[in-house]
Amino acid sequence: MDKPPRLRVVCFVDLGNVYSHFRDTFGSGKYNVSKLCHEVKGRRRKLSAIRCYGAPRPQGATPAERERYAGQQRFFAALRRNPRVSLHLGRFQVDPDTGTLREKGVDVKLAVDLVRLAIEDAYDVAVLLSGDGDLVTALEVARQRCGRRVEVALPPVDAYHIRHAADAYTEITPEVYRRVSMP
Repeated sequence: MDKPPRLRVVCFVDLGNVYSHFRDTFGSGKYNVSKLCHEVKGRRRKLSAIRCYGAPRPQGATPAERERYAGQQRFFAALRRNPRVSLHLGRFQVDPDTGTLREKGVDVKLAVDLVRLAIEDAYDVAVLLSGDGDLVTALEVARQRCGRRVEVALPPVDAYHIRHAADAYTEITPEVYRRVSMP
């Protein structure tokens, strides 16, 4: 008897969102993206691609800001060396009201790609690593209009809307984090 074909999985990783959730939940935001996606893709499934979305930090004026910038650039360079990973960058912009930096364009790129790749039949299952409720509409379109399965994987954080809009939720436990964390 023939085996059923393995489901094609694409991981969509909101780098800033995952970093913040890991830092707040586990004390450090440093992790190996490829290992994390292999942990959450599910059994008997083929990880077809890892799509990472983020924004490069500005270099900054202080030594600490320059070190954070340099660390992020090393992280981006490591992602680019992995042939299975694609990196999609937005930008940071200063909020005129608060003077704080805000990511711009990252969620839109991820949402458009989630739907576009569903339409193009590039995946059977999307695993979304983000707790951003702004992605719920794109998730619902991929599920309801394109017939794709969309799962969310996060540590135990308050992300009610996206967790409940997904077909399934995988909790990233401390044990999983230990396996994928980096020094």
